[in-house]
Amino acid sequence: MLRGVNPVEQRAKATFFVAFLLTMLGTCGVSRGAAGLMAGHPPEPPLDSIPKDAADAQALAQVLAQWQKVLYRDRARRPLAAANVVVSVLLIVASGALTLRRSSALWWVRQAIVANSLWILISGGAAVAAVVRARATFAGALETQVGHLILVQTFGSILNLALHLVVDWRARRPDIRAFLDEEVAG
Repeated sequence: MLRGVNPVEQRAKATFFVAFLLTMLGTCGVSRGAAGLMAGHPPEPPLDSIPKDAADAQALAQVLAQWQKVLYRDRARRPLAAANVVVSVLLIVASGALTLRRSSALWWVRQAIVANSLWILISGGAAVAAVVRARATFAGALETQVGHLILVQTFGSILNLALHLVVDWRARRPDIRAFLDEEVAG
């Protein structure tokens, strides 16, 4: 502990910081899931903004448009978006439990992190599977882009999972447990 700093205040700050992170993760997940549910059609890249003399850029933009359509038409997109909303709401509930200093707060945090971790693994796997299934429609020169898409999706899922696990680890530290167990001074 730092000299001259109130330990109760430090524990409170740590707890509310974790609650803030849980709220941010939950809010981002809910908005991402809701966007996935409400999307009416795949977004079209602005092909007209690419100079016509940039043949490589034009071809890449068309390939990206095709990949967006493949991922948009994946049969797992909408169910995974709905599941993202549900598991992300759990993060917000866990944040509220921490903020209100509920005795069950760490249980809520654990359940929310486990549910979100499973969702991250399943949705990442579903996206990679969609890319692999659609790979046959893109021949030859696009094999490199297929590999890059799989790599980016895998890296994004690992990063997202690591962030959730770090928040879970921080929530389980003794200072937060001590803050939740302390009597609330009136």
